[in-house]
Amino acid sequence: MNIDLNLDVLAVAYDDVDVTMDILCPDGLVYSEWFSHLELTDNDLYNDYLESLKNRNAYMTEQKGDEYKPLIPMTFEAFLISSEYEKEDPDYLVAFVELYSNCVWDIFSGNNKVIQKGHKVDLGTWRASAQFIADFVNHYCHVDKVFNSSDFYCGNIDDSFREAYLPIYELIFQRLKIAECDWVIDEEITMSMDAEFGEEMEQTEVMKVKESTLLAALAENMNKEQLKRVEKELQAEEQKNTQKDLPAVVLAYVNIYGTMPLILKK
Repeated sequence: MNIDLNLDVLAVAYDDVDVTMDILCPDGLVYSEWFSHLELTDNDLYNDYLESLKNRNAYMTEQKGDEYKPLIPMTFEAFLISSEYEKEDPDYLVAFVELYSNCVWDIFSGNNKVIQKGHKVDLGTWRASAQFIADFVNHYCHVDKVFNSSDFYCGNIDDSFREAYLPIYELIFQRLKIAECDWVIDEEITMSMDAEFGEEMEQTEVMKVKESTLLAALAENMNKEQLKRVEKELQAEEQKNTQKDLPAVVLAYVNIYGTMPLILKK
């Protein structure tokens, strides 16, 4: 593991965190759709209180049986003036760094490889790379939280097709491209893509047959220039449909580099 190379390339990906935030959230973090869930309403807090009380009553009843007298929940109005009501302002900076770092993990780990001028950026195993990113962030980003591997382990793997994160991935790839880095993806990304979109891909194959039949029919009444134009339009439409099926992280690479990344075969 070349630690200096790892740190240098991660610094490229993060750049100045304030600049990164301004690029991705020009109107401010508080107005970003990525963090809308952080602002809990009084109803949210009251529902959390009810759920907590319900769980406590269930646990104590299991432990003490009929001896335990379940606590009666407060009314909403009583809750608002009780000691149970604690409303804290969310830490948007922590939330931003956490989301951005999970996107970094998606690119640098999960068996994917960033290559700079022939040298592989190797952050370690899935969990080790999450810890490496956490250590980097703790020293580089200066937020009011000490991150660890559990914060970034597996990145956004459950949201890999989530287009909302596309601008983050694109910004990271823009910076990596300027730093003469390339990306090699794990074969399992394409395998999961096939499994997720198998039905749509089958429909695409049917469309190809229809398109070839259409071209054959049109060719009889078209000159070469007209036929080329139709073929180009069909190819563009096919490419557009194919890109819809890509995970956001892969689509971001295609948008920035103009080609699919190399696939690491096992």
